[in-house]
Amino acid sequence: MDNNALQQTRQALPRSHRRRRFHSESGWLLVADAYLLIASADYDAAVQLLACAAEDGSRHHQTDIVAFATMIWGRAPIKAGRLKEGLGPP
Repeated sequence: MDNNALQQTRQALPRSHRRRRFHSESGWLLVADAYLLIASADYDAAVQLLACAAEDGSRHHQTDIVAFATMIWGRAPIKAGRLKEGLGPP
């Protein structure tokens, strides 16, 4: 994800998530929040949180968060009926 896209994603996030100070464990919290959003059919918001979780994991060299967030990222667009987007790269 390029820097411009990341900035747009952060601006689109709810205020509570924008103010959250990221640290090494926040990636998992974002993944958990994204799961709840997927369960409530808010797929676009879930994709945004998962992008932030993957970026946070990358910044902290936590490949497990990057891999998990990327895997779940694909599920949200698929559930929204956007198969091509869900099967493509994030």
